[in-house]
Amino acid sequence: MAGFEGLRIGDVPSEFIDPAACRRLWCAVLKNHWDTALVQDRSGRARQGAVTSRRWMGGRDFRLTCAMIGLDDELVLKEFRAQLGALQVAA
Repeated sequence: MAGFEGLRIGDVPSEFIDPAACRRLWCAVLKNHWDTALVQDRSGRARQGAVTSRRWMGGRDFRLTCAMIGLDDELVLKEFRAQLGALQVAA
């Protein structure tokens, strides 16, 4: 981006940061992992993606993502596990 050469991530002026856009980004990250983890696909690639996303749920990055969105990570994890259990899938 023009004018940002040489700046570190933390040095970007706050007027260039859109909090609503940042929240949408973190919501999309959470939704992507949620949806991927609950997919029941028979291809090895999709299965690995589901395993990776299931491991992500409850981890440090999951908790940070929930904090960035403003969600209670324990409540989100409880609902995720309930949906995973309804599919009879091991977490």
